[in-house]
Amino acid sequence: MLEHNLFIIKEKVKILSAVQSYDIFDDDGDLIGTGQETIGVLTQICRWFMSKQFLPTALEVREKPDDSLVFTIRRGWYLFRSRVEVLDSQGELIGYFKSKFFTISGGFHVYDKNDKHFAEVKGKLLGWNYRFLTPDHAVEMQRYTHGFWRRMSRRC
Repeated sequence: MLEHNLFIIKEKVKILSAVQSYDIFDDDGDLIGTGQETIGVLTQICRWFMSKQFLPTALEVREKPDDSLVFTIRRGWYLFRSRVEVLDSQGELIGYFKSKFFTISGGFHVYDKNDKHFAEVKGKLLGWNYRFLTPDHAVEMQRYTHGFWRRMSRRC
């Protein structure tokens, strides 16, 4: 799955569900994986009364056809500054995103498992469009655009 350079992510829309899931397609439109949120009962209940952006979540990304775990994205409770961890299929930390302070358009600093800052995520004030840049902003490594289908392309 990770050998692809372009991913199209389609959210599965469910009525009255607190858990989100996604289908992941390659650039030819073939289903290559799924993403499924795995959250506890308390978090599911809290989502009916609180904004989910402050609540903990975990998203498991699985490869088709065998549903093997590729990686997990996990975020705990937070109020001002979030930390989003990326774990490999064995549960080992690969790296993490740390939200920026005082940013209007959103964005993250990206660190590897040894706390080395190697990328930055910059967003636009309006819309869900993000660019993954080197820390000096000289090279765009990846882009995320949000439309009817979410598209993520990797330029590495």
